[in-house]
Amino acid sequence: SLLASLKAVSDIFDLKMSNEDIAKIANRTEIHFKTGLGDVAACMNGGYICRKTPGIDGKIIRRYDMEKPISTVTFGPLRTDTVLKDPKAMERIKDAFRDECPKSPDDFFRISREFAENSGLISDKVREVLDECALRNIPASMTMLGNGVFAYGEKAPGILSKFGDVYMMKMSPNGFVSQNKN
Repeated sequence: SLLASLKAVSDIFDLKMSNEDIAKIANRTEIHFKTGLGDVAACMNGGYICRKTPGIDGKIIRRYDMEKPISTVTFGPLRTDTVLKDPKAMERIKDAFRDECPKSPDDFFRISREFAENSGLISDKVREVLDECALRNIPASMTMLGNGVFAYGEKAPGILSKFGDVYMMKMSPNGFVSQNKN
């Protein structure tokens, strides 16, 4: 990730950059080169987020109640820059956004899935996995922006493994900025 790369450069060359400064540079770089739009802010302090205003210093509501395992499966790249440079895709994404904050992990996956559906970015393979998860009442959505699925709970790895290699993770309780303060 760009955050990790900038942190390494700062440490190797003893630049003494704060994690907050590294995050701001990473955010500006992603926006300038259209390789991301908000990933840095999401990674900064852990949990899952709901944005109320744009930008790295925007109003963000964080929740830390996602305690079950998160499983992912990926089917190759979805070029972020291609999507972010496409005015029609960006218009669909803008129209898909709902000003609603999740109140629970299940709510997070519901809102995320609705956004993925309404954005028009779901590939056939992602749709197949999402439909299988829905049949089994497993909260799941499309990775943003990616050609993959992330799903919640103990039953998710068994379903996702039918479609590819499963990667397991958990919600970070603190994220990038609150770790290793300079």
